[in-house]
Amino acid sequence: MERNQSRAFAGFRLLKMEKKNIVGKPLPESCSDRGFDVEHRADLNRLMTRVYNAQGLMLRDGMKLRRQGITYRCWEHGEMYANYHTHTVRCNHAEGTEREYIEQGLKQGLAILGFSDHSPQAFDHYVSSLRMRPEQLEDYVMTLRALKEEYAGRMEILIGLEAEYYPLYFERLLDLIQPYHLDYLILGQHFLGNESDGQMACPRPTDDERDLERYVKQTIEALETGKFSCFAHPDILHYTGDRKIYRKWFEKLCLRAKELNVPLEMNMLGYVTGRHYPNPAFFQIVRDVGNQVILGCDAHNPERIADPDEVVRCMRFLQQCGIEKVIDHLELTAPTMI
Repeated sequence: MERNQSRAFAGFRLLKMEKKNIVGKPLPESCSDRGFDVEHRADLNRLMTRVYNAQGLMLRDGMKLRRQGITYRCWEHGEMYANYHTHTVRCNHAEGTEREYIEQGLKQGLAILGFSDHSPQAFDHYVSSLRMRPEQLEDYVMTLRALKEEYAGRMEILIGLEAEYYPLYFERLLDLIQPYHLDYLILGQHFLGNESDGQMACPRPTDDERDLERYVKQTIEALETGKFSCFAHPDILHYTGDRKIYRKWFEKLCLRAKELNVPLEMNMLGYVTGRHYPNPAFFQIVRDVGNQVILGCDAHNPERIADPDEVVRCMRFLQQCGIEKVIDHLELTAPTMI
C-alpha cells in the first residue's frame, strides 16, 4: 500500500485509501488519493481503510474505527455516513413520503437513516399542531418497519422520535412509546415548561437570564433521565443578552452533556436556512469543553437528506469555531429498556 498523501489523525497517520470496497471489488479510477469525488460517495461509505503508525505498522482497520465513533472520512467532499434527524408529514410541517427520504439517502450514500419525527405527547385538553398525534404513532412505526425490511441490506433504517422533555408528561410519553420498542430518542426542546401551559417557545428572542437558566436546567434534567441518544439543536434558546451570561449557562449544559456522554447536534437545517442557530458562540463553548458533535440534517423534505454542499458548508462553520472532528454515528440508547 502506498504511503503518500498521508494526513495527521489522532496521533497516527491515515494513509492513502485502498481502492477496494469491502467485498473486494475495484472502485472507479476517478477516485483520488485524498478521497472520492462527490459522485462516488456511496463507494466511500463502504470503503475499507487502514490506519498505520509512523513505522508503517497497521493498527486497525477503518470499520473498527467507525464503530468506536472516530470520524476519518474526507468531509470536504460532503459525505455523511448516518443521519438520525428526519421528519415525516405527520408533524404537519414536513413534506414527502418516507420512501422518498430513503431513496434520497441511498442516492447520497448514507449507510444509516434514522427517522425521528416530532413525538406525540399525552397532553391534558391540549392539541399541538407541531407534532404527530398519539393515534398516529402506530402507523408511523408500522410504515417504517415495513420499509426497514424492504431496504434491508441496502440501508439501515432506524425508528426514533424527536421529543421534548416536559416534566409533567414525560412518564406518559414513555408509557405511550413503550409497546413500539423504538431505537432511540433525540432531545429537541422547543418549549420551556410543558408547552400546554403556554410558556415560552425557545426560538423566541429573550434577554431575560431566567429564561436561559430555565432552559439549561430543564434540558440537563432531560439528559439525566438517560433516555436521549443525542441533543438536537441544543442552542435553540434564542438568548440575546450579555454574552458572559450566555457562556455561563451554556457552559454548564455542555459540561453536563459531556459527563453524560450525550453528543450535541450541529443542526444543518438551522444553518442553511439562516436561523439564529447554530450559534458560533455556543460551538466555541463546545470546542472548549470538548463535547462530541454530530451533524443532523433535520430534514423536513427529502432534498435535505445529506446534501453534499450543505455538509461542506456546515463542516466549514464548525472548523471556523475551532471544531475539527465530528462523530459520524451515534451509540443508541433504547428509551424503553427495562
